[in-house]
Amino acid sequence: MSLPGPVEAARGFLGAVLLARFDPAARGWFDLSVAGFWRSFGAMVYVAPLYVLLVHLPGLRPGLEAADPWLGYPIEVLNYLLRWLAYPFALYWLARPLGLTGSYIPFIIAYNWSQLVQVAAVILPAAILGQILLPGAGGRALMSLVVVAVFAYQLAIARQMLSVGWFFAFGIVCLDWVLGLSVDRVTDWLLHQLSSAPPAGTDT
Repeated sequence: MSLPGPVEAARGFLGAVLLARFDPAARGWFDLSVAGFWRSFGAMVYVAPLYVLLVHLPGLRPGLEAADPWLGYPIEVLNYLLRWLAYPFALYWLARPLGLTGSYIPFIIAYNWSQLVQVAAVILPAAILGQILLPGAGGRALMSLVVVAVFAYQLAIARQMLSVGWFFAFGIVCLDWVLGLSVDRVTDWLLHQLSSAPPAGTDT
């Protein structure tokens, strides 16, 4: 699998933006081939630097801040990879019983490139604003709005790329969020265990 080049990444980003506007031309910006499907996972390389900035915002990942870097960062990397791979893998096995075999590849391609839009244009700017410039209730209110906006955006992508009704799309998006939150919960638990563990050689 080769990584997508800057041109393909830019096209994927623009296609994902157009999906937010329900633009029928959005599909034309994606490479919807099987090769394009595999390369779309390369979007995680483009998102990675933004994700690093995100998790290092003050107070956003307290478990990572408290854990030993030699243990905390590998766990965070694993979390990042699982967040990218768990949903496509789960949906792959559900595609046939749900009647989505024909639209699975186009949907995952759009879904993967949409992660770049979500992090670069919505989540990271809002997190910076909320954590640094609007701490407290204002920041929490802003992040709540971001959660709603991101969910609505993913709902729009599922509706268009899977050609399903809103209720069905809602279930598809909920699957993504349940898996993502589950991965995050496990990661937070592991980081908490590492940060709360007593130093070696001490009595408890």
